[in-house]
Amino acid sequence: MSRQLSTFRTARAALVLAALYVLAAKLAAPLTLPPGYAAAVSPGAGIALAGLMLFSYRLWPGVFIGAFAASLWLPKAGAVGAFDLSHLLLPATIATGASLQALLGRFASVKLDGLPFELITPLSIVRFVLVTGFLVSTVGASVGVTGLFAANVITADEIGFYWLNWWVGNSIGVIVFVPVLFALRGSPVESWGWRRWRITAPLVGALIAVTTIFFWAESQEEQDLEESFHARVQVIAESLDKQWATYMENLYGIRGFIGTTALWGGPGEMTSSRFRQFVSQNLSRLSGVQALSFNPVVMADQRGVMEEAMRARGYLNFSFQERSNTGELVQAGPRDKYVVVQFIEPHEENKAALGFDVYSNPARRMAMDEARDGGRPVATAPITLVQETESQAGILVFLPVYRTQVIPESIEQRRTQLAGFAVGVFRIGDLIRSAQQGLEIKNTISHLYDVSDEGQVHPLAAFGVDGRGQGAAVAAFPRPAPTATLISSQRLDIGGRVWRLEIWPEAGFFSGERSLISWIVLKGGLLLLAVFCAFMLTLTGRTIAETRQSKTLADLNQNLAREVREREEAQRELERLATHDPLTGLKNRRVFDQTLDEWIALFQRQKSPFVVCIIDLDHFKQINDVYGHLAGDAVLAEIGRCLSKSVRDTDVIARYGGEEFALLLRDTNAGGSASFLERLRHAVESLSVQVADHSLAVTASFGAAEYSDGATDAVTLMRIADEGLYEAKARGRNQIVLKSGNGTEERT
Repeated sequence: MSRQLSTFRTARAALVLAALYVLAAKLAAPLTLPPGYAAAVSPGAGIALAGLMLFSYRLWPGVFIGAFAASLWLPKAGAVGAFDLSHLLLPATIATGASLQALLGRFASVKLDGLPFELITPLSIVRFVLVTGFLVSTVGASVGVTGLFAANVITADEIGFYWLNWWVGNSIGVIVFVPVLFALRGSPVESWGWRRWRITAPLVGALIAVTTIFFWAESQEEQDLEESFHARVQVIAESLDKQWATYMENLYGIRGFIGTTALWGGPGEMTSSRFRQFVSQNLSRLSGVQALSFNPVVMADQRGVMEEAMRARGYLNFSFQERSNTGELVQAGPRDKYVVVQFIEPHEENKAALGFDVYSNPARRMAMDEARDGGRPVATAPITLVQETESQAGILVFLPVYRTQVIPESIEQRRTQLAGFAVGVFRIGDLIRSAQQGLEIKNTISHLYDVSDEGQVHPLAAFGVDGRGQGAAVAAFPRPAPTATLISSQRLDIGGRVWRLEIWPEAGFFSGERSLISWIVLKGGLLLLAVFCAFMLTLTGRTIAETRQSKTLADLNQNLAREVREREEAQRELERLATHDPLTGLKNRRVFDQTLDEWIALFQRQKSPFVVCIIDLDHFKQINDVYGHLAGDAVLAEIGRCLSKSVRDTDVIARYGGEEFALLLRDTNAGGSASFLERLRHAVESLSVQVADHSLAVTASFGAAEYSDGATDAVTLMRIADEGLYEAKARGRNQIVLKSGNGTEERT
């Protein structure tokens, strides 16, 4: 409603309008796209237009002041460093666009529908939505985005994206908040008084619901992002594990090459060219490796002989070296024995290490002694490499090479038969960079620590990945910000040492990784809200209430139906887990025992004989010890599949515990079951279980007992079968011992 205001009242109303504009901008701030200008919904646009329409167009300075103040705290708007008037240019530009949009919106509404502003007919509602809402809102978006581009806040590629978001936000703000403010004021009464709560309550409630869904979707997206982050970190750790396994395979290859060439009856002595030819094949496909070398054990009386021999081969300056207390390379002092770098590749990059006595360093010596006595590869704690030219930490991995092809059994024999070490030289920064290649997580920092020594944490390497996915070593070890909540840690076993990999995101991680799904949800919801507003202007509150109630009930029914389905699925899964072994898929011991009791009870009525058999895998502990428990699990699963396929539908096969399986054969006795059990034993013996690069052959021993006299209970019957099993084991394994129900042996 237009009215004449005094200058004082006009100024006061303009300031109130400015304050409301700033408050609305603050409330809408969480719904803005970075850097904070384009809001998904702009209540200020609706407040500005409603103020000019409810009171007077003379309040436009209040719109300017409010928009100017609301823009001051945003990036590139307020002063940065020394104050400069240019810092006020962008807020002034945005405020100009907001003021022009409010004035043009008032003019269009009055011109099209006149005063009072009622929005009663469908035609007036359509004109308000299309012209005042969508068309006039292009003014503020166009002026504001032009200011952002001129101030270098956005790039040319981002103009269209920001303009669209700004325009949609202004349009929704006008379409939704102008009717709400008119309804709250209730003027004119005949048009808006009775609509006050019928329009305001549903629209405000819908707005809260949309924004709540947005924040929920954003939190779900953040949760998914965190889960994805942890999963990706685990992939990096697995990559590092696999890469380390490859390194160890190559060290074992060097040991075999050294042995077959010069130690175990090979064609002759090892030379630099032979070593280079063999190692270069491996280095060409390995990343993250500083060097591969062979370091022989040289006794004191052979030092001069080796030095002269190496000089005769062209290494004129070759001599045994060690580091002094000041860290300089000096001639090695006299000692009983040395472990010197004789062959190392790539040679040029690592020639500074040639002749270095690695046994002179306590950390290296400790690792070598452990590797020698254990017959396995052992890594050092973090050290500074002799050939290091930067500041990266390094490690050496020592694999003992003995004069015998088979690793000596006793520690004393290993010490006397030690010929030297196949050595892997690694720069840890290169190692983690290589492991992350192709798996980089943008805007993250990775830390690698050695935590093998109790109470001590040794930093190994720090690695950063920028927003373009480019990785680089980080000299210092920055710690996560105190507010950082997303840190992923993985444990690694490296050559007998325990490493910990920590990765956490930097500031740009979430904005770089997060999709626009939540924003699309918000925009879609707000556009629907605008349509909903126009629709409500033509309907009664009762109709709207019934519609909302129907939708709510439908959602509740859907959720209830989903919950029922989920509970049914969970119940089925619990029932399956209660009766079956998770590894093999066979029935578990509890089900087997129940079935055995049922068959015994059935025998009392039908005199139907049956046989119970216990099957135990031979030498299964050795499989676990040599190949690991994962290999053992693979063997058990394969045996379970074999047994399950071999028995009849009327028989019962179960995993009884550990490497034991139990079998119930219906309607048969010891004599009748013998041939079947022999086929079953042969089927197990014929299996070849593939584990990694190994093919494992497995045998099993069988102990069986028949139930045909009805005088034996379940416990006794199982004990008789178990005795048969142990007799089969004692007779050399991979055999079948069948017994009668009274324990006498029927057949082997």
